[in-house]
Amino acid sequence: MLYDEDLERAVICAVIEGGVDAREAVNLVASKHFYLVRHRMIWDAVCELVERGEPVDPVTLATALKSKMRDAANYLGELLMSTVAAPQNFAHYAEELRVLAWKREVARGLREVLSTLEDESPVTVSARLKSLAEFPSTEKSENRYADFLKWLESERESYPTPVDDLNFLLNGGLMRGQMVVVAGRPGHGKTAFALGCAHIAADAGKRVTYHTYEMSARELIGRLVASMTGVPYRYLVASSLTAEEWELVSAATEELSRKPLAFRESDIDLEEFLAYECSTGSDLVIVDYIQMMRAESGKSRNEELAHISRALKRLAIERDKAVLVLSQLNRAIEARNEKRPVLADLRDCGSIEQDADAVIFLVRPALFGEAHDPEFTEVYLSKHRNGPTGKVNARFIASRYAFQDWTR
Repeated sequence: MLYDEDLERAVICAVIEGGVDAREAVNLVASKHFYLVRHRMIWDAVCELVERGEPVDPVTLATALKSKMRDAANYLGELLMSTVAAPQNFAHYAEELRVLAWKREVARGLREVLSTLEDESPVTVSARLKSLAEFPSTEKSENRYADFLKWLESERESYPTPVDDLNFLLNGGLMRGQMVVVAGRPGHGKTAFALGCAHIAADAGKRVTYHTYEMSARELIGRLVASMTGVPYRYLVASSLTAEEWELVSAATEELSRKPLAFRESDIDLEEFLAYECSTGSDLVIVDYIQMMRAESGKSRNEELAHISRALKRLAIERDKAVLVLSQLNRAIEARNEKRPVLADLRDCGSIEQDADAVIFLVRPALFGEAHDPEFTEVYLSKHRNGPTGKVNARFIASRYAFQDWTR
């Protein structure tokens, strides 16, 4: 049997009797760790009281449960009368509760794997089994306040973009645990920008996975080689290279092959993507681009994209990865006079804007008729949850798919 009612009762009693600090308890135990529905409801109420800074005792808990659980006061009274809990053993109770919850999750996951086994690829099945086998660590939740202090003292890891002025606004670059969206109309440099981020991170020894849903890995490698060597990409496509250019291209390709940079021509299915990413140690994950992904059927496109966006955000947080997501813009921008995008222009789904920690727009004014150097690019940091927003200038050399700082 994969639950223990007495254990669940002991955890609750240890808290409402006052033997265990409720603030510490909710960092160790979540409502999902309980099997019985009424115990989940009680723990949800404990968490709500802690969040509001209110005391947790039989009276406050019964009041919080009054509209949600019939006979809450009677059940809590019976719980206290019939359950013996040793507060000094709470950490052990919590661990046992987590183990049982994990076992139930593994059992559920195995049933799902078996039900779809005939239709799944070996890679997907292997990744899902591997993710099921990982027992979730409690290290991050044992003391969130101490964890916060450690985070303040630590040197935060970030992955720079190709534009230094933008890195300054981003507090160093793309941060682990965050989802950053880069959006723009076709031809404004989204993929080139993402490739620049991938190359910089891989050059520093960080593991990068670039999920491509529109271009082949060969095309992306070609663009990256062009940016590294200065050889125009069209020369690579046409195979019209001089001997000197061939040497440069060959050396750059060999150099790339030794870096921890993987290009993955991904299946568009979200579940397959998550199964893969949860089984790898990528530091930086790039999605090119979100509107090409698909999730559960039967939903509207807006709901589907909202689900995908939330899943990408959870991947960043739960797996402590930097996630860079490319996004299209609504075509309505073409019909208006002002071509510079705003957050509402993110295509198909407002949840992308809500979930993102930062939103970057790339704009090449010369493409809509403004008198500018064709390489001049405006980079707008239009949303930044952890710092300032603003606009910086950059140079996009389209012939070799390279971004640089803007210098006159």
